[in-house]
Amino acid sequence: MLYGQHCITSVCLIVYRIVHICDNYNNYVLILQLCSFIRVWGLSICFMALPLLIIERYFATIHILDYEKTDRVYISRILITGCFLLAFLFSYIFHKNEYGE
Repeated sequence: MLYGQHCITSVCLIVYRIVHICDNYNNYVLILQLCSFIRVWGLSICFMALPLLIIERYFATIHILDYEKTDRVYISRILITGCFLLAFLFSYIFHKNEYGE
């Protein structure tokens, strides 16, 4: 995920520099905001990776007797879905406060 963040950051910086060279900032505001939104979303997911691993290990400890034998796909699905939704919410709140929209 961090490698993806590096690519998104690089693309954002390239677009930002092209915009400043062209002096046509108003046409690219939406693209820059979208790049920033995706970047903050991805960074939020990266920051939540360790807490998600801790929560997953907590469930493994609770179900220690049969955790490896019994499929509990719902645990990972709930954690991953929750992570993506929280990251989306964090990114939305960040940009709502940043741009005042």
